[in-house]
Amino acid sequence: MDDPFTKHKPHRKPHSGPSADKKKRKDGKNKKENEQDPRIRNPKAFAINSVVRAERKFRRGLDVETKKLRPPQVDRTPIEPPPFVVAIVGM
Repeated sequence: MDDPFTKHKPHRKPHSGPSADKKKRKDGKNKKENEQDPRIRNPKAFAINSVVRAERKFRRGLDVETKKLRPPQVDRTPIEPPPFVVAIVGM
């Protein structure tokens, strides 16, 4: 199976993707992009498109947050237990 004439393919380094980006950052290449915040580089991508939608999203978040809060419930059990009621139904 191990033929001396066949060579294994060499390792191919990633040219794009997260691994390649990490290596570029590690090597010190591409510093210009790393220093600049994407919000500064491309402000239109992070702009609010709809004020109404943003307000709805904000309100929904507050609603969910208040729903998670569990206020203490009032104890409504009576002091005396209610009387037993027996009803006879007939013709």
